[in-house]
Amino acid sequence: MTLKQGSAVEVLKSAHARVLGKFDKYDSKLSADDKEKVLADVAFELNVLSVLEIEVFYPAIRDIDGVSSLDQFIENHDQVKIMTAQVQRLMGDEADFDAQFQELRNLVKKHFTEEEQDLFSSLEKTSVDLNQLGEGLSKKREDVTAKIVF
Repeated sequence: MTLKQGSAVEVLKSAHARVLGKFDKYDSKLSADDKEKVLADVAFELNVLSVLEIEVFYPAIRDIDGVSSLDQFIENHDQVKIMTAQVQRLMGDEADFDAQFQELRNLVKKHFTEEEQDLFSSLEKTSVDLNQLGEGLSKKREDVTAKIVF
């Protein structure tokens, strides 16, 4: 299958890059307020991505032959959610903030790497219409982000 720019794999890789880009704005030398703002941006993108994967992507591919078990990926989302909440409870000037933020970054990067290397590559060998699924993911992202008011 020829993957279009808007295929599910490309939509999710783009979302991964967006999250990692938010992480890259972090520096331990930032002010406490700026650290908290970066964390808020990271948390927002992680929440949007989680909705896309948990509500749309994983259910669409759950029963496809040749696809890795999704249980570990879903568990990773739970771990990221818990870790994000732990960091959000800290103030940007607390001693543990930098270490906790880095731990969250490492956890997220590990999840993205596993997903891209294992899950995405196995999907490309199946008959699932990744282009149509990508359209559904893009629509869901629009819906989710439109509902969030700052």
